[in-house]
Amino acid sequence: MIYRIVAREANNLISMNQTSKLISFALALVGALSISDTAYAYLDPGTGSIIVQSIIGSVAATVGIASIYWRKVFDFVRRLFGKSGDQTTPERK
Repeated sequence: MIYRIVAREANNLISMNQTSKLISFALALVGALSISDTAYAYLDPGTGSIIVQSIIGSVAATVGIASIYWRKVFDFVRRLFGKSGDQTTPERK
C-alpha cells in the first residue's frame, strides 16, 4: 500500500519536472525569437489573403457563438420573468 503511494508521488514529481522543463524551454524559445534583429521578409498577396480570411472567419465564428448563447440567455430570462402559466417557448421556424 505504501509502495503504491510512493510510486504515485514519484510519478507526479516526474511529470511536474517534465512540465517545468517544457515551460522553461517554451519561454526560452519565445525569448530567443523576440530578440531578433530586423527581419527582411516578404509577404506575398496569398499570405495577405490568408490573414484576411482568418480574421473574417474569426469574426463570423464569434458572432455565431454569441448568437447561440444570446438566444439561450434571452429564453431563460423570458421564462424567469414571463407569465407563471406560460412555461413553454415557441418553436423556431
